[in-house]
Amino acid sequence: MISIDKVKSSSQYTGVSWNKSAKAWEARLFYEGKYLYLGNWNNEQWAAERYDEEVIDLKMNKPTNLLPNPYYKPLETVAEKRESTYKGVRWSLRAQRWEVRHYDKEDKKQSYIGVFENEKEAAKAYDRYVFEAMLSRFNFPEDLKLEQKAKRKKKIIRESNM
Repeated sequence: MISIDKVKSSSQYTGVSWNKSAKAWEARLFYEGKYLYLGNWNNEQWAAERYDEEVIDLKMNKPTNLLPNPYYKPLETVAEKRESTYKGVRWSLRAQRWEVRHYDKEDKKQSYIGVFENEKEAAKAYDRYVFEAMLSRFNFPEDLKLEQKAKRKKKIIRESNM
C-alpha cells in the first residue's frame, strides 16, 4: 500500500500527477483543446509510459518522458538561436523566419512589419518602413526624396573619382 504522506502531488514526468481521491498516479494529455484521461496507475513510471504511448499514437510533435517519439521535431534551442546584426530584425522561433518590428519612441508604439525568409530582405523592409515613416512627418516629403537622391548621386560620383 502506498503511503499518502510519502507520495508527492506533482510528478517528474509531463502529463502525470497524483490523484488524491484514487490514490494513484493519473495520466492526462491536452489534445485539441481538451484533456484526455488516460488512466490511473500505482507506479508513476507506468503512467508516464501511457502518456508517451498516447502522444506517439496521435503522432503529436511533443517531447515524451521515457519512450522515443519519432514525430517530435524540436524548435531551435536557445543555443542555436539566430541573432541579426540588423536593427529591427530578429529570428522568430514560432515562424521560423526573420521577423521585422519597429518601435516608435515618440508614439511609444511597436509596429509589426512582417516576416521574411532572408535576413537582408528583412533589414531592407525595416529601412523602407523607417524611411517612409520619417517622410510622413515632413510637410514636403517629395522634396526630401529628391534631396536624398541628389545626395546619393553626389556620393557615388565622389566615390568613383577616388
